[in-house]
Amino acid sequence: MAKKTAASKAPSSRKTTVAKSASMKPANAKLPGKPKIAAKPVAAKPVAAKPVAAKPVAAKAKAAGGPAKSAGKPSGGKQVEWSYLRANCKTCEKAEAWLAKAGVAIGPRVDARKQTIGAAEGLKLAKCVAEVRVAKGTAVTRLDMKKGAPADAELSKLVIGPTGNLRAPSLRHGNTLVVGFNEQLYGEFFGG
Repeated sequence: MAKKTAASKAPSSRKTTVAKSASMKPANAKLPGKPKIAAKPVAAKPVAAKPVAAKPVAAKAKAAGGPAKSAGKPSGGKQVEWSYLRANCKTCEKAEAWLAKAGVAIGPRVDARKQTIGAAEGLKLAKCVAEVRVAKGTAVTRLDMKKGAPADAELSKLVIGPTGNLRAPSLRHGNTLVVGFNEQLYGEFFGG
């Protein structure tokens, strides 16, 4: 056990004293001239949640002053049934801009920052489609999931990002899952 020295027993020179003045009143004292108002409890009113419809890319382009595209059936005949995009992601923004330019409508969107799709769910999603097309940089990989699905480790390297979640952007059209963005891949798949 360490011994206390005389210096540690000496009174501290850092002590500050606060002198109470006659004008200081306690916090709960009644202030003169102000009437005391009793607070009435207010019952919270239930608020019904309204479902938010996904806005197609065409609506964003129109709102931004761009050319208006049909939100129902796009002129190219293609429509993305489901998308997994991340806000403020440059690659996701490029993918959305390409789809808007090509006239491809986007169905329901999942914001990757608000609702993550983990590795297990991402692999399950990839296995339930007939084809997976993956873009990483300029490389494009096509997997026929019905004829010969790769092992989970190999599939995971393609569709799961460094965070352990499904890579964004990911789009599902028909029986095909498109992961990542590459102009060549989108041009071949969406015919733009």
